[in-house]
Amino acid sequence: MERVRRSRELARKLWEFMTDYLIYKDSDGLQRHQVQCEECGETHEYYPAQWIGPLSDNKWVPVDGISKHANAQSIADLLRGHWSPDRLNSDIGRFLNAIRVERFGLILALKVNDVYEREKQEQYLTEILASGNTPQVNQFAKDLKSDDDLPSVLDKRRRFRTKVRQNQDVGKLVEDLVRETLDKYEDFEVTCTGIADFRMEYDDAARDDAATLKLTCGDRTWLVEVKVTRHRAVYMTVPQAKEAVREAAGFLLCVVPIGDEVPSRSTVGTTMRFVSDIGGRLGDAISDDFEGFRRQINNGIKLVVKPRSARVQIDNAIWREGGSL
Repeated sequence: MERVRRSRELARKLWEFMTDYLIYKDSDGLQRHQVQCEECGETHEYYPAQWIGPLSDNKWVPVDGISKHANAQSIADLLRGHWSPDRLNSDIGRFLNAIRVERFGLILALKVNDVYEREKQEQYLTEILASGNTPQVNQFAKDLKSDDDLPSVLDKRRRFRTKVRQNQDVGKLVEDLVRETLDKYEDFEVTCTGIADFRMEYDDAARDDAATLKLTCGDRTWLVEVKVTRHRAVYMTVPQAKEAVREAAGFLLCVVPIGDEVPSRSTVGTTMRFVSDIGGRLGDAISDDFEGFRRQINNGIKLVVKPRSARVQIDNAIWREGGSL
């Protein structure tokens, strides 16, 4: 102990000796036993291995010129760059329990050096465990360890979901701005009829319900489908396209092009376009059994089929010709 606590190299050699040889040679010594105390009458646990006590009780881990007790942080500071947590197995886990070193804390400290980043990782992992889905968590851990591609797949999924949420927030804002803009006109009465499709460029995220708004002016009523886009095209789902054909003159496609900036009422009011004849334009492409879905329609409208979705793409050549407010 006296030699080891003064030398990081010797301390690492001691660690390698214990984790590569001693814990297997003296595996019985790491089996916990119970004994009833003659003095207090209570039951205590102990390890038969007599070398466990000195490792738990003494300051033998040299860190920055100071000898420290063995704990997750001191062991990680000693071994970082020299010992991989991937080597940690059940036998080493029992050894760590015996010398009172937290296994989870050691892995995290070896993987993440920055204290603040480690606190965030601890919070994330705590939330996973708090979900209560223990079998799924266990399987996920096994998959994560065995599948090298899984982290990149999860990262791609995370970025997709983040983008979707951002688009939904922007889309909801634009719908509110459209409704507020139309409400400014005394002759217009605007009501909300459905949940808008605000995933914009993500084709596989369309909704299948009714149009977004209902606009009434005197004895005339239109269903208004609001679409927000950062690109040339907008998309309508199959039910939306069929509804546009069915309602014909009573259906308006409202397209609001936006940039990267946060939309305002003034920009929405000046840029949104209303296509009043979208039902007629779609009429040749849509049938009750959607048989025409197999062919492509020219003049700015085409049918896009993907594994999980089928949608009608409407190019800006059509919606830019629409009427302004």
